[in-house]
Amino acid sequence: PQPERERGAGGVVVLAVALLILAVTVGAVSVLAAFPARQSAQAAADAGALAAADVASGLRSGEPCSEAARVVRANGAFLVECTVSGREAVVRVRVKSGPFVFSEPSRAGPPPK
Repeated sequence: PQPERERGAGGVVVLAVALLILAVTVGAVSVLAAFPARQSAQAAADAGALAAADVASGLRSGEPCSEAARVVRANGAFLVECTVSGREAVVRVRVKSGPFVFSEPSRAGPPPK
């Protein structure tokens, strides 16, 4: 027979192990969900930079950074920075995914000299 003070100790150990497995699983899912978010940020930055460069080069009408902001928003990101110099556009966007925040830059325009 088990001593009285050891009764239920196995249940406590099983509960602790189950909670540990749950914590590791939640952490792993959060980290794995961050990979697509980073790629979404880069895609939004690329699309925003291309849109701004199209306007800056006269291919489309409008204001370059306003167009970049519209395209970035449509791609699920937030425009942090937009700089236009001649026909070149540089943008930086931000995407939040759980506890992670990704900030990605992109440049579009004629090739650098």
